[in-house]
Amino acid sequence: MSSGGLDPEMKGRTVHVVMARAMTARLAHAAGYPGAVIARSLGITPRGLGKLLNRPVDEPLLLAARLRVAIDAELDPPLR
Repeated sequence: MSSGGLDPEMKGRTVHVVMARAMTARLAHAAGYPGAVIARSLGITPRGLGKLLNRPVDEPLLLAARLRVAIDAELDPPLR
């Protein structure tokens, strides 16, 4: 893991990693990605995905992530 950021593969069980994985799962699910694709991308089982999708997340933070994705979709190239 790099200093101040998450491992790109989001490995581990720290509160921040679990929250990031849950938010990623929610965003991908809301975007219509198949569960098998989401689970494989996160390196988890379909059952694990179900648990992540049911996990409480910080709703304002989730909204901020959705807005960022929407902004990036409008920009060429996306923000970095």
